[in-house]
Amino acid sequence: MPQVFSAGWLYLFFLAMAVGTIYILVKLREVHREQDPDTPVIKVAPMAPAAPRPEGDEKGQEVLREADSLIKEGRFLEAVDLLTPAVQRLSPVDDREALGKIQYRIGACQRRLGWKENKVKNLLRSGEALKEAVSHFAPHRLRSLRLAALGELAGLYEDLARHQNPAGNLGAAQRTWDAAARTAKMSAQPSREALFLSRAGDLFRRLALISSRGRNLAKALETYEKALNVPGAFSEPDSLLEKARVLKNIGDLRVELKGIREEETDSEEAIRAYEEALMILSPEKQTGERGQTLLCAGRVLLGTYRNQGGNSHLGKSLKYLGEAVNLLGSEKSPSGKGCAMALLGEGLICFAELKGQKDYRDKGIRLCKAALGFLKEPEFADECDRIREELRKTEKMGEVSESGN
Repeated sequence: MPQVFSAGWLYLFFLAMAVGTIYILVKLREVHREQDPDTPVIKVAPMAPAAPRPEGDEKGQEVLREADSLIKEGRFLEAVDLLTPAVQRLSPVDDREALGKIQYRIGACQRRLGWKENKVKNLLRSGEALKEAVSHFAPHRLRSLRLAALGELAGLYEDLARHQNPAGNLGAAQRTWDAAARTAKMSAQPSREALFLSRAGDLFRRLALISSRGRNLAKALETYEKALNVPGAFSEPDSLLEKARVLKNIGDLRVELKGIREEETDSEEAIRAYEEALMILSPEKQTGERGQTLLCAGRVLLGTYRNQGGNSHLGKSLKYLGEAVNLLGSEKSPSGKGCAMALLGEGLICFAELKGQKDYRDKGIRLCKAALGFLKEPEFADECDRIREELRKTEKMGEVSESGN
C-alpha cells in the first residue's frame, strides 16, 4: 500500500506540473499577441521613452516628399538638383535606408533624362546612383526596395547597351536580373522570381546575337526552364500569360538549337512547349500571341513531316497554320499572315503529293503566290526567294506529272 500511495502522489505531481506549464505558455502567447513584435514579452524594467527621430532622417523624408512631387510632374532635373545635396547631409551608417531611397530616385531621374535628351552621360550617372542604392538596401531586409533598385539598374544596363559596349552591358543586365531573382526567392515571391529569371533568359538570347551563339542560347534555355520550374510561380491567373511567354521562348530556343546541335528531340520538345502555351492563350483575348505561337508550331510540325514523315505531323501542321492565317489576318502587321499563308500552301502541296489530289496542290500554289503580297518588307526578301523557288519546283513537278499522264 505505501508504494502504491507514493506512486499515485508522484503521478499527480507530474500532472499538475504539465497543466501548469501549459497554462503559462497560453498566457505568454496571449501577452505576446498584444505586444508590438519589436518589444519584449516580459518587461523587467519600465520602458524608456522613444528616442527622438534623428534630424538627418527627418530631413531625408522631407526631401523625398518634395522630390516625389517633382517626379510626378516630370521635372526630373529639378528633382536631381533637390536630392543631390541631401546625399552629403546623411550618414552612410545611420541613414542607409534614406540614402538608398534618395540614390534610387536620383538614378531613376537621370535615366529618364538620358531617354529624353539621348545623352550617355545621364545614363552613366544613373548607373552610379543606382549601384549606390542597391548597396544601401541589404538583401536580408529592405528587400522590396532592393528589388525595385535592381530592376531599374538592369533596365539601365540595357539602355547603355544601345550606346556602348553591347556585350558588356547586356552581360551586366543579365547578372542584375539574376541577382533580383535571388532576392525575390529570399523574399518568398515566386512570381517575381520567375519573372526576373525570364528577363535574364531574354538577355542571354540577345547576347547570342553578339557572340558564343550556341553557349548563350543553351544558357537562355536553361534559365527559361528554371523560371518555368519555380514552385508556385504561376499559380495565379494573372501570371499565366508570363508562363505562356516563357513556353513560347523555350520552343523558339529549341528550334534554334536544333539548327546547331541537330538533335531530333529539340523538335519534339519545341512542339510540346508550343502546345502547352496554346492551352493558355485565348483566340479572343491574346489573338496575336496565339497566332504567332500557332505559326511557330505549324512550321516545326511541317519540317518534322518533311524530315521524318508521319501523317499526324502534317495534319496538325495544317490545322495550326489554318488557324494562324485567320488570327494573324486581324493584326496590323501583314507579315505574320503572309508567313502563315506560305507555310499552309506548302503543307497543302505536301498533302496533295500524299493523297495524289491535284486540287490541293493548286490551292497550295495559290496560297504561296498570295503570301508574297504580304511579305514586302526588305527583311523578308530571303523568305520570298525561298517561296518562289518552292513554287518553281512544284510547278515543274506538276508539268512532269501531267505530261506522264
